[in-house]
Amino acid sequence: MERFRGNKGELQAGEIPISSAADASEEVEPDLNVELLNQVIGMGVPELGAKHALFQTGNSSADMAVMWYFENMDNPSKISSRLIFNSFDATFA
Repeated sequence: MERFRGNKGELQAGEIPISSAADASEEVEPDLNVELLNQVIGMGVPELGAKHALFQTGNSSADMAVMWYFENMDNPSKISSRLIFNSFDATFA
């Protein structure tokens, strides 16, 4: 049973304190296709709205993103907030 006892709060080799792991997370934007982003912006969509539109359409095409934007432009909750994730969140697909 002795091997199952705690180590009195001391870290083992390779361990990091929990507070340091939480601090290591950072806010990141999803990886969007810059070429598509520029195309959507070139079609008159504001940059933040273009980012949301590309994210919501799977970063697949400028046309789909512009259609999504115009379908959702009257709903500011979908297009006005920053598109930021915690680095520990699920990866963007």
